[in-house]
Amino acid sequence: MGGEMINFYVLIMFNTKMPHLGNNTDPEWIDYRLDIFQHYTLKSLINQKKRLKIWMLCCEESKEYIESRMESIRAKNKDMRKVEFIYDCKVACDKIENSNKPLWFLKIDSDDMYRRGTIRICKKSLRRAKEISLLMFRNGFIYDLKTGDLSLFERWSICTYATYYPRGHFSYENLAKYCLCDQTKVYERFIPKINTDNMVCCLDHDMNLHRDPRRESMETEKRTGQKGLLLKEETSTILRRFGLR
Repeated sequence: MGGEMINFYVLIMFNTKMPHLGNNTDPEWIDYRLDIFQHYTLKSLINQKKRLKIWMLCCEESKEYIESRMESIRAKNKDMRKVEFIYDCKVACDKIENSNKPLWFLKIDSDDMYRRGTIRICKKSLRRAKEISLLMFRNGFIYDLKTGDLSLFERWSICTYATYYPRGHFSYENLAKYCLCDQTKVYERFIPKINTDNMVCCLDHDMNLHRDPRRESMETEKRTGQKGLLLKEETSTILRRFGLR
């Protein structure tokens, strides 16, 4: 196992190319969202019990600030050492472009959680594909960090989907086409497989993208198809599957 190549990547577009808004370099936002990431999203990734690489895509303008924060953050949370901060995605891709292995990229948000077994489902669903293929996770939960309430939601498209690159198909250009594109257009451009097993838990907190004041004048689609609240007993059981409690 020690020499086995890791061919599963988790891709997180942290503060770069945010839909309609551009890059976010506000230190308060960065600190808050890094805290959310390490205490929720990262825990759910560690909970997968699978070998993976975590790429956090950040804009070049925020590099100096983020790097200045990393030493103290990693000293307190050793799991953050497993996160590779990427400021030039093309350079990172060029290093693995000639891989002789198939590659998976799971695109996620830095403030969502993923149920145990998500990576296993990605590999099982796509590994026999002959061409570049997508698996979209459509439904899931919303967890309110203030109230502790958990509710189901249904939505035709969310930002979480996996892309499979058969051997010889990976390149920066193909990553940009399938993973770095506007997430709301994926369903229109491609025909992904659909998973509706509630594998994703979106966090509701003070600095969600939908609460950004810069969006006030924009017409945007409904954020979710949020359903009724779950019972507290159900909430505890479900959150454990996401690596919490």
